Amino acid sequence: MDSKNFPVSKHIAAALVTVKPGRLREFHWHPNASEWQFYIAGKGRMTVFFPVDNARTQDFNANDFGYVPSNAPHYIENTGHRSGLS
Repeated sequence: MDSKNFPVSKHIAAALVTVKPGRLREFHWHPNASEWQFYIAGKGRMTVFFPVDNARTQDFNANDFGYVPSNAPHYIENTGHRSGLS
């Protein structure tokens, strides 16, 4: 969803993304919009990079919200249960 098909959302985009346990949502950024997240299930960890040698990493659980400012590179890791691994 974005402003092309939902005009009231001028500077946001939305997507439903599933990240398998132990996997990453690739490193990316959004030059023209901030990113809001809602964690539906499981556990995750997000790292956001800010200018000059500054990064923040935070863990998330189901029902948590995350936020990434416009133009801040970031990635998300699913840190939930990986069956068969100890």
